[in-house]
Amino acid sequence: MGPQSRPLLKITMSKSGALFVDGTNSSFADLDARLARLAERGGEVWYYREDGQEDPPPIALDVMSLVLSHRVPVSMSSRSEN
Repeated sequence: MGPQSRPLLKITMSKSGALFVDGTNSSFADLDARLARLAERGGEVWYYREDGQEDPPPIALDVMSLVLSHRVPVSMSSRSEN
């Protein structure tokens, strides 16, 4: 499967700690389930964090740990894709 046909999940963390997945407000449990499905399909994550130069909200570290636990490739984005 080439990179153009690889399933994609776009994660955005707001500076307040709100989590968005593919542009929709999401819960940690929903993200976990979606990452499991993505991993099965050989997908990848695009991750964006608002105010990336500032200290992250506490949930951001949990989100990155969750993404890494599913062993999906991650690209850090400098702009919101949502």
